[in-house]
Amino acid sequence: MPDASYIIERRRRIRKATEKVVIKKGSKEFTARDIISSVRKELWSYERWNISTQRIAQALRQLYLEGVVEKVGSEDRKRYPATVYRAVGVSLE
Repeated sequence: MPDASYIIERRRRIRKATEKVVIKKGSKEFTARDIISSVRKELWSYERWNISTQRIAQALRQLYLEGVVEKVGSEDRKRYPATVYRAVGVSLE
């Protein structure tokens, strides 16, 4: 069963906000946990309070598939490793 249209729209808004934050980061390396506060500030809707690391990781995965970010490595965490990303060929034009 396909997702409802409001879920697709919510995912699109989170992906757009994450993309704006990634572009502002430039060539600095980051994880999903590093940019969570910036994405919350960029989103400006009632959903900003429900943003989790998993939702940002999902948006980063989509941006990775589109070629906006690249995977640089991974960081060891207590439970599971976190992927380290970096923007690819993105300018602030």
